[in-house]
Amino acid sequence: MNALYRPGPLDAKMIDVYIECKHGKKEIEYVHPILEEILKDTYGVIVFQEQVLKIARELGGYTLGEADILRKAMGKKQADVMAEQKGKFIEGAAGRKIDKKTAEKIFDQIETFGRYGFVKAHSACYAYVAYQTAYLKVHYPVEFMAALMSSEMSDTSRILELRNECERMAIQIRPPDINHGLGYFSVEKNQILFALTAVKNVGGGAVETIVAARKEGGPYTDLFDFASRVDLRLVNKRTFEGMVMSGAMDSLGSNRAELLAGVEAAVAYGSNLQKDRDSGQSTLFGGPEQISLAKPKLPKKDPWTEMEVLAHEKDSLGYWISGHPLDPYREIYDCFVDLKLSELENVSDGRKVAVAGVLTKVKIQASRAGKPFGVLALEDFTGAGEIIVFSDVLEKRRLIIKEGNTVIIFGYTSVREGEKPKIKGDDLTLLDKATSEFPVSLKIIIDGNPGKELNEALTREFEANSGASEIVIEYGANGKRVVFKVTKFKVDPNPKLLKTLKGLPGVGSVKLQRVRNNGR
Repeated sequence: MNALYRPGPLDAKMIDVYIECKHGKKEIEYVHPILEEILKDTYGVIVFQEQVLKIARELGGYTLGEADILRKAMGKKQADVMAEQKGKFIEGAAGRKIDKKTAEKIFDQIETFGRYGFVKAHSACYAYVAYQTAYLKVHYPVEFMAALMSSEMSDTSRILELRNECERMAIQIRPPDINHGLGYFSVEKNQILFALTAVKNVGGGAVETIVAARKEGGPYTDLFDFASRVDLRLVNKRTFEGMVMSGAMDSLGSNRAELLAGVEAAVAYGSNLQKDRDSGQSTLFGGPEQISLAKPKLPKKDPWTEMEVLAHEKDSLGYWISGHPLDPYREIYDCFVDLKLSELENVSDGRKVAVAGVLTKVKIQASRAGKPFGVLALEDFTGAGEIIVFSDVLEKRRLIIKEGNTVIIFGYTSVREGEKPKIKGDDLTLLDKATSEFPVSLKIIIDGNPGKELNEALTREFEANSGASEIVIEYGANGKRVVFKVTKFKVDPNPKLLKTLKGLPGVGSVKLQRVRNNGR
C-alpha cells in the first residue's frame, strides 16, 4: 500500500485495480503465464521496479544491465528511448516464442503501470516507519504530537493542521509560558506545552537563558524579576513584547496590557541592575550580591478585549491559540459553510461552495483590462485559502472587504494545473449579518421539560431580538422527545442571542438551519 498510495499510481487507478482484485471483485488477468509467477503477490498489478526488471529478463530476454536501461527510461518518461525499447522487447519475446500481439500487450502494461513502480526495499522501509509512527501515535499520543509539532515548528500552516489534529484527539495544548515552557514543544501533565522558540523574536539563545535562570532561581514572580535574571543581551525589548503578546507571561499575574506597557521600564530596570552587578559595585554593608534598585510599578491598564488578545497572538505566533475570532459565530459558521479551507486542496473545479473565516490579507490588483480585482487571504478553524473577487463584487462589498473582518463568501472553486486551488467569490457578507441577509431557522434543544423560569427567559430573549427567523423547540417529556414550532415569535438569531440562549439553564444546544430559497 505504501508503494501504491502515491500521486502517480493513484492517478493511474492502480490502487483501485489492486483492491478490486485482492477482494475478488475483479478477475486477475495475466497476459502470459510467466507473468503470474512475477505478479501474483500484487494481484496482477506492476507495483515494484523489481517486477519490471524481472519481466524484461524473463519475457524479453534482457540482461540485468539492459533491464536497468529500460527501468530508467520508463521512470524518466524518455519517449524516444521507450520506442526503441519496445522494439527490443518484442524481438526478445519472439525468441521465447511469445507472439507479437502478446508482447505488445505486456510492454503496454509495463508502460502504463511500470513507470510508477516503486523500489521494493524503499517501500518496506517506509512501511516499517509508518508502523513505528502509528504505534507511537496510538500508545504515546501526547509525546508523539509534541515531537511532530517540534519538527514542523517553522511551518505555521502545518502547526495549525497539527493543532487541529490535537483537538480531534482531545489533547490540550497550553499557551507558551516562561515558567514552564522549553525551546521545543514539550509534555507536562499529559498536555502539550507550547514551544517558546515558536514565539516571534524569541531565539534559541533567549530561551536558553530563560530556562537556565528559571532552573537556578525558581519561577519568575513578576516582569521585573524576569528582567533582572535573564541575560538582556539575548532577551531584548522585542523578545519581551513577543512573550507578552503571545501570553507567555500570563503566569506573572498581571494582564497583558499592563505587562506590555511596562516592558520599557522592566528592560531599563534589569539592565541597570545587571550593569551594577557586572561592575562589581559594593556598598558599605555588603558585596555586589546585595545590590538592589527600587522596583518600578506596572502602569494600571484595562485588560485587552478578546479580539485584541487574539490579534496580538496572531502577530506574535502566526496563529491564534487562546481562542479563534470565529468562536462567537460557531453556529452561524456550521449553518452556512459547506467547505472547510483545509479541504480546498482536494476539491474539483467549478464546485459551488460557501466558506467563512477571517480576512487576514487584502490585496487589490488590476487586470489586463485595467479593472480592479481583489486577492483575499481567508483563514477558518482548519486552515487558510485564497479568494479572488472581481470588480463587481469589489464595488458592491468594498466596505466589508477589510483585513480583520469575519466574513462568509459564496462562490465556486477554481482548480488549475500547476496552481494552488482557490475560490472565486460571487458575493460575501459579514458573518454576523448572514442570518439577517439569508433565511435561517433557529432550533433550541432543551434537556428536559422546560419549566416556568426557562419559558419566561426564552420569551424575554425572543421579544428583545425580534426578526424574521422561525423558532423550533425540542424538549423531553414522558420519556419522549417533543418538537414544535413557536408561532408567536420570530427572531434575529444574532451571535449575542445565540450566546445568551446557550447559557440558559436547561438549554442543551442551539442550532441554526438554512432555509434555501435563493439558490445558495
